Amino acid sequence: MSNNLNNIITFMQMYAKNFAANNPTWDHPLLLKKVRERSLMAAEDFNHKLSEEDILIIEKKSLRGLDGKMENATFFEDNKEHHEDWLANKKRNTKIDFLHWSAYRSHLAAKPNWTEGENGTLTKLDLNTERILSKLADPDGPSLVRKGMVVGNVQSGKTANYIGLISKAADAGYKVIIVLAGMLDALRIQTQIRIEEGFIGKNACTGELVGVGETEDLELSIKLPFTTRESDFNTQTKKAFGAYNFTTFQNTCIFVIKKNTTILRNLNKWLSTELKNNSLPRADGSLLLIDDEADNASINTKADRPYLNKKVKYKEYDPNEYDPSKINGQIRKLIQKFKICTYVGYTATPFANIFISPLDKKSMYSGDLFPKHFIQYIKPPSIYFGPSKIFLQNKFPKLFKYIPLDEINGIDEYCIPKGHKKTFRLEGLPKSLKNAINGFLISTSIRIIREGGGDFHSSMLVNPSTFTNVQISVKSKIQDYIDLLKSQLYNVSNSWLLSEIKETWNNDFEDLHDLYNWESIVNIIKELIVDIEVVVVNNSKKSENLDYEKTKRKIIVVGGFSLSRGLTLEGLITSYYLRYSKMYDSMLQMGRWFGYRIDYEDICRLYLSKESLEDFKVISNALEELSIKFEEMQAINATPEQFGLQVRADATNKRLAITARNKMGSAQKTKTSYTYSGRLVQNYCFDRNKVSENLKAVDFFHRKLKSKYSSCQLNKDKYYVFRNIDGSLVFDLLKDYQISELNCTITKDTLLKYFKEREKHELKNWHVIFDSNLNSRNGIHNSFGVQISRVGRQVTTKKGEDDAINLKKTIFLSKPSNRAICSPGITEEVFTAEEKAFERDPSLSKKMLGLILANKYKTPVLIIAFCKPTFNSNETHENPESIKKEIESMSTIASINFLFPVSDIQEDLIEVYENADITDLYGNNASYVEDGDD
Repeated sequence: MSNNLNNIITFMQMYAKNFAANNPTWDHPLLLKKVRERSLMAAEDFNHKLSEEDILIIEKKSLRGLDGKMENATFFEDNKEHHEDWLANKKRNTKIDFLHWSAYRSHLAAKPNWTEGENGTLTKLDLNTERILSKLADPDGPSLVRKGMVVGNVQSGKTANYIGLISKAADAGYKVIIVLAGMLDALRIQTQIRIEEGFIGKNACTGELVGVGETEDLELSIKLPFTTRESDFNTQTKKAFGAYNFTTFQNTCIFVIKKNTTILRNLNKWLSTELKNNSLPRADGSLLLIDDEADNASINTKADRPYLNKKVKYKEYDPNEYDPSKINGQIRKLIQKFKICTYVGYTATPFANIFISPLDKKSMYSGDLFPKHFIQYIKPPSIYFGPSKIFLQNKFPKLFKYIPLDEINGIDEYCIPKGHKKTFRLEGLPKSLKNAINGFLISTSIRIIREGGGDFHSSMLVNPSTFTNVQISVKSKIQDYIDLLKSQLYNVSNSWLLSEIKETWNNDFEDLHDLYNWESIVNIIKELIVDIEVVVVNNSKKSENLDYEKTKRKIIVVGGFSLSRGLTLEGLITSYYLRYSKMYDSMLQMGRWFGYRIDYEDICRLYLSKESLEDFKVISNALEELSIKFEEMQAINATPEQFGLQVRADATNKRLAITARNKMGSAQKTKTSYTYSGRLVQNYCFDRNKVSENLKAVDFFHRKLKSKYSSCQLNKDKYYVFRNIDGSLVFDLLKDYQISELNCTITKDTLLKYFKEREKHELKNWHVIFDSNLNSRNGIHNSFGVQISRVGRQVTTKKGEDDAINLKKTIFLSKPSNRAICSPGITEEVFTAEEKAFERDPSLSKKMLGLILANKYKTPVLIIAFCKPTFNSNETHENPESIKKEIESMSTIASINFLFPVSDIQEDLIEVYENADITDLYGNNASYVEDGDD
């Protein structure tokens, strides 16, 4: 691609961004038209003739990322403690000049995916970080320690969030910023680079201006980095700053360090010496402590459970350096060094953090790292390529490629069998891995065609084993194959290897044959193959540098744990995943394929076992429920100590644990409740032989409503609503109604007990709504003379890939991922306009309005849905016509659903895992620690 064309693209990207920012209601056709016109004008200025292909590339790149939108983050806090809104006071008195934040915002605005406007990603980043900032301790206030947590999806932008927070905190007066950047050098260096570009403004090694440093108004001299890309905080660092009086706080001091016991101990010793030399018990300045991947290594694994140290082969990786209990203690010592400190943990997998006991307050270390004061959940942008889209919505069905069972079971000659020993060495490439490499070459070639050149990173991930030496042997065989390809494709006009690559093209990319011809793909692969690099990244002496800074790399990266936990593989397009972790958090963190794949989502490929795919679906379901629970907690004004993060265990195959047993802190097998309080409980599963009885029970209930409460009917144009109904009537319906035992969100006996105990309290007076509207294409149910429109709900026919549901016995309506029967927003329709007219936090999710209202007025809601079962054509079926016929033969299904306000009465108990010092968390009875030595 010529320099002139690159310049035109850059100019048009800036134009398109500005146009979208200034026109919130912009539409694609208009902007495409303007981009085309402006690009032709710009080409004249550069004296460059544009082809139609050039214009299409300009259009695509100019609009890339402009669709990115975000919802407000979910936020809940401990409002029992008075916390002065110091930030609002300072802003009101113009005591803060947000220079660093403005520079960082401008830095991001020039990048793809960052958008302006009311729901733009930059706008939400600003709002989210400002809310967190307001909950930090006042850097100029009284002595105070505050602790919080920010949860975001894997590879969704957590680093950008905390760099934004750091920038604002420095503007507000924070003098010391420490970032705990994971346990590995590669991640620490990657984070150091990001912080240099986003906050420091210069390369701390060379002094070269980078990122925000190119902003003229930014004062670089007021920031003092104690770490660089080449060096963590160590003895040499202490000597270099020996003459600097740390406690004067003339500069904003920033440290980007690993979670390593020696490094943390060195930092604590140095700070102690500084304090001692100045006769200070604690530093007068303020500390912002950012704990990236806060669920990893920061957890006190000796809280009621022994930590199991593991032997590792390489001396430089002393297991004591990675003892999370020791690291936890050093972090807590750091907090004690300052009069004013805020600890903020960032994680995508908070499963371990919610087990931290808020009651653990050992005098040696003060309180543990439980996020007592606030929790924020950052919702991913609309363009995020994440677990929900991939594993639940199945938006990219071509993404998945199965690794054959014969390879997994060790039957094939060349394979990496499940359960292999650390002495295993790969003798030849498995066919599935060879196909994955061929697919990587094909996908990268397609992207080169789309981009008009190869000016981008393209990466392949190979995660084959927990053992470092096995990883090294896999890397060696991949390198042999790449070398053979280089030799054959470069020197031989018709290599036999081309037929194997074409086989992958025919089998895995058949949907793209009309858009790209094989000859074009081959020509690009022949040029591309010479640039392919193969590296191994792990905890061994043979580990290589994953450096994306200097050139646009085309790279195959082999590794294990070292490739998870925050490390970004730029332009990841192909993943080969052959790990069998037992934990939700470990598996999710290994999913480096999450992130942003704009304009190449369709050519990404993920090679994995069917078992792993099913496990990822389970984990994704748990995350979806977790995000909903965050919203529920915000809607009912819960505090972090109250939150019942009900992470659903894998009840089907018992393979997965929530997190490693030694991270489960105060978790114990105990008794807890089904937590109907403050929840929308939906009835989505039905025994087919009870459908007719249930319909009669609901119709009889409706008859009572008509005869006794006709005067209580709310006149609405769209919905059929009754208000202020005696709870005994609803209780009688529940007694008559049969609830399937396969419904895991509700059981009849626990619900009846819950109801009975509260019938004279918050469940005394009910509102009832029929989930229907006047115009329905799904037919009518005649309920005692009233024509009520049915709602169409898809029937789920499979629990898993090969686990069909017996439709003769059981009917699952809606997808298992959301288990939703009720229409969005239906519960708020039982409340009047006057009841809705009150001021509320704008960050509260609109879909939680019904719960907010039910809680505000202490009025439960019964939602009745007459459902028409419908066939889901998107599910893969062996006999779709017979299944469709079976579903169409099903009669109307009456579903009863309940929205409960928060109850002040303690609930009855059942046995689950829970955080014994807080509230309940569902888990299974498993005791797992990751195997392996990486």
